[in-house]
Amino acid sequence: MEELMTIAPSAQRPPPIAQPEEIDSWLKWAGEKLLSLPLPRPGPAAPGVCWPNFPADASIAYGYSDIKLRPVPPLKDEIKFIDEILNLILLIPSIQIRRIMHARSLIAPNSGRQLYSFSRIGKLLSLDRKTIASLHRQGLRQIALNLDPERAQKIKSFVELHTKS
Repeated sequence: MEELMTIAPSAQRPPPIAQPEEIDSWLKWAGEKLLSLPLPRPGPAAPGVCWPNFPADASIAYGYSDIKLRPVPPLKDEIKFIDEILNLILLIPSIQIRRIMHARSLIAPNSGRQLYSFSRIGKLLSLDRKTIASLHRQGLRQIALNLDPERAQKIKSFVELHTKS
């Protein structure tokens, strides 16, 4: 019995190199960059005509524009790290927690708001928002424990370099 007690502490894992809060900020950064990619519509285009749209009133015709405000798309080297960061979610064994993590990582690029709140995810999964928040924290801890230190350091240095304002 005494031998087991001496072996148990040495078998413990080293402390994680990245904290759960830091991993959460990485996921939010990657989710925001993902949604700022200039992708075409997923469905068919709306019916229309070849003639351009124009305002019926000549007094508002000048300065009229249908151009929508678009966020700055990610740089070529950022796309590789977006994939790398979002693949961290695959370190979580539970599919339900992975779904929660993916939903919480999506950030609207123009407003900076999360697309899915804990309450909204709770309605989709028929769970309480506090349970969803707890599962989210659990997922962040699982990523922190299963994350390779070299991979974590590479992501950490890249995100720090590209998030400086």
